[in-house]
Amino acid sequence: MRYTGHNGNDRYNPAGRPPLEALPADLAKLLAEYDAAQARVRDAERERDRLAQPERDDEARQADAAAAAAAARAGKKIPPATAAAKLAADRDESVRAADAHRAAVKAIRDDLDEARDAALLSITGPNDKDRDRVAKAAADFVAVLEQAIADRAVYDWLRGRTYFANAQTWAVDVVPALRHHAMGRDNSTLVHARAVVTNLVDALMED
Repeated sequence: MRYTGHNGNDRYNPAGRPPLEALPADLAKLLAEYDAAQARVRDAERERDRLAQPERDDEARQADAAAAAAAARAGKKIPPATAAAKLAADRDESVRAADAHRAAVKAIRDDLDEARDAALLSITGPNDKDRDRVAKAAADFVAVLEQAIADRAVYDWLRGRTYFANAQTWAVDVVPALRHHAMGRDNSTLVHARAVVTNLVDALMED
């Protein structure tokens, strides 16, 4: 069967979904909106986390202290701690903003779920026609390959080598990763090109 991956990515994130151009226009538009909304969430959460750092309290206190000292030196009334008040307001606003952006993402995901379900109903899945088209292309390829090997076998015989017209090779040449399992030409089986191509098509086209 076809390997479909286990990358752990969210189905709507770019690494876990098809290219936008391969999807229906309405679904692709929602995904583009989702990407932008996700970026806004990340920006909002970064700002929320930045404002929550203790260093911001130190900066606010220093700013208020500097303003108070300047007023005292000038003989004026000591101003309220506006920097600390603004930091508190900014923190509250950053939390609200992050929450709002996350809520927007959830709403878009709900729309995506509906659009995906609708697209599935309108799209024809793999059928016998698709399989027949691929199988024919594979058979044509194998026929050309086998003829090429037969022609090479004649040339080999004319040069004094053994005549062998079968399109065969070692399994390790088809799947080089077998070498990682201590398999080489001396201990891996021979495989027929036709069987390799046919089995590959069957495996990949299996539901």
